[in-house]
Amino acid sequence: MTELLDAVDALTKPVILHHTIADSRFTCIVTDTPLLTRLQDEIRFSLSREGSKSLPNQRVPLNSGALMLFMRISSQVTDWANGAGSGVVKGDPGRTLRGWYVAWVQQVRGDGEVAARVRILHGWAAAIRRELDPPRMKDLPDPCPACGAVEWWRDGERYPRPLVVESPRNPEKNLIDESTATCRACDKRWGARELAYELEQKAET
Repeated sequence: MTELLDAVDALTKPVILHHTIADSRFTCIVTDTPLLTRLQDEIRFSLSREGSKSLPNQRVPLNSGALMLFMRISSQVTDWANGAGSGVVKGDPGRTLRGWYVAWVQQVRGDGEVAARVRILHGWAAAIRRELDPPRMKDLPDPCPACGAVEWWRDGERYPRPLVVESPRNPEKNLIDESTATCRACDKRWGARELAYELEQKAET
């Protein structure tokens, strides 16, 4: 159950970050709030700004993506807690999730059951990180090497440059290895290196 507890901790315990101090060999340790708490804080902030008395063009729009994600997570955690008989802490899915874990592991669980919960929890953590710190996006002028498209459609509107590369904002990550690419016309996906190779091959032919 260690992997399951780690997945629960990733959502509900403070995050320890190591930052390298510029122009030095030293690092500093920073403690950030738990992911679920950060998601709730983001929603509270956007709700407070949405309802503020500032001018309309100065207001921060409601982060609907964060709100929908929080509602989905909260609903699932509530169902799990009710099923395990651990109780629900209203307005605090993090505490509810930890209570669920304590109750759920009291019974013998199959490897498939545990693995399924771990995948869900890891998916939530990744979704929260994307919502709070979205990747950098850059579209490319090249035609898609898979379908040849030079334009794509959304909601009845036509747009140029279907190829888009997403790169993480985390400076500790390898941007080349961690970046991904997508064609918004055919939904083909690549790693950044893979797409660069295919574009090079197309250019040569």
